[in-house]
This record gives sequence, structure tokens and C-alpha cells, in this order.
Amino acid sequence: MKQLVIMPGGFHPFHAGHMALYTAAKEAFPGADVYVAATNDTSTRPFPFAVKEKLAKLAGVDAGHFVQVKSPFRAQEITQNYDPESTELIFVRSTKDQNKPPQAGGVKKDGNPGYLQPLDDNPQAMNRHAYMAYLPTVEFGPGMTSATEIRNAWPTLNEKRKTALVMSLYPKTQTNPKLAANVVKMLDVAIGTEVDEGLRDMLHFMPVAPKATIPVKKKIIDYSTLRQAADTVPRGMARNVEIRAPAKVYHSPEEYARVTGKDIKAESIDYIEENRTHLKK
Repeated sequence: MKQLVIMPGGFHPFHAGHMALYTAAKEAFPGADVYVAATNDTSTRPFPFAVKEKLAKLAGVDAGHFVQVKSPFRAQEITQNYDPESTELIFVRSTKDQNKPPQAGGVKKDGNPGYLQPLDDNPQAMNRHAYMAYLPTVEFGPGMTSATEIRNAWPTLNEKRKTALVMSLYPKTQTNPKLAANVVKMLDVAIGTEVDEGLRDMLHFMPVAPKATIPVKKKIIDYSTLRQAADTVPRGMARNVEIRAPAKVYHSPEEYARVTGKDIKAESIDYIEENRTHLKK
């Protein structure tokens, strides 16, 4: 019977640990077709499918084997290409996820085994059952084992440490500094500007202000209106973000004097960053 192996997950971002699991799956099931199933859902996480796919390709996933699906643990976009009566369907996960849903071994209301079962020595075709297999978790980077740890650590790293982490996550970048720098920028965009989805919704209902300034992960991003900020900041983003109340931002003391007709006093300056003068309220 043909074996179809699917590695479902979030992959925010796809990293060396995922690649190790993909490789382990190919070794554990020789001759099987092995795919990675990922969604384009960014409602709770920052990475769209296009970015996941680029990182998976960089990590070494075979071309055409990183597939966009609506539901990773159904993966109909993959299974529809196989004969359900002659194909054994196996989902693979890391052992660190063995207590997370969905879990194999359930029982239906009528007492019969549920569709998803632990992998055994007498498998049936996927029109009857699918199976779950767990493979060893591999550490990467500085003792990391999950994408969550990457997202949590990333904003705290300087450029040198970001580059070192990227080279650990994606070994192909170790001999290509330009490629490493591009990946750092890619992760900065996705992780370094995280804004919570609830906050995004809140911004949509706030009144439009003449100028809004949003500090994000120690970066100052200026938007002409709060609504523009809500439309621009990536969805499904972060946690430790401070949103300052709308404030007028003047690019120089001279601009302030020209616009307001008043002279600016030194004690009125809140701070200056990137040649922008922020005024105290």
C-alpha cells in the first residue's frame, strides 16, 4: 500500500527543527511521499504562507512538497491526489507536541475507533483511518525547540545575534552573508512589528487623528492616521507593544515654529529620533 506522510503545523517561522523532522520522516518512511501542510492564516501568527514557503525552501524542503492547505490535519489539497482505498495516510509530529490536540486513539459514539489512530503494524487505507507518528524533537540555535522561542527571542537580539541565529536556522546562509541579511530583514518584518489582532480591531474604531505615532519593538513607525496604522501593521501580531496616544510629530523645531507660530523651548522636547522632534503633551 502506498504511504502518504504529511507533516502538519503552523511554521511561524519554518526553521531547522522543522527541517530535521521532515528529514526524519523521509528516513522513517522510505519510499513514502512526504509533504508539509501549512495554512495562510495570519489571524494569530505573523507569517503568511508565501514567507513560510520561502523559508521552507531555504531550509531544504523538496520543491512542490510544501503545500498550502485550509486545514493541516485534513490536508485535502494533498490527499485528493491519492487513491483513498490504496493509500496509507500518516501524520507526523514532534514528540514535544504529543500531548497537544488532535490526539490519536479516539473512539466514536458508536464505540468504534475514531478516524485518527496511533500508527500500528496493521494499517488500513485512508478511507478507513489515518495514523499519527511522533518523531524525536531536535534542538537548534541556542537550545531552542520551537518557533515560539524564536519569536520571543528575536526582538531582544542585536543584528549580530540575529544573523547568527539565522545561520543556525538556515545553514545555506552560512556561506552567503547577503542571503543571511535578507532573511534577517524578512524576520524583522514578520516578528519585529507584531501588533495584537485585538489591538488592530481597536484601532479601526478609534477616531482619526492628524498624526499617530506607534512605537513597535523599539521602532517608531509614523502613520498619517490611526486607521492607516490599522491597515498597514501586519495582522496576528504581538504582545509587548505600547501604543501611544495620538500626538503631532514635527520633523524639526523650525517646522514647529512655522506651523504653530510659536518658538519651541528645549524643555518642551520629549525626544528626538531619526531627525523627528517629539513634543511633550
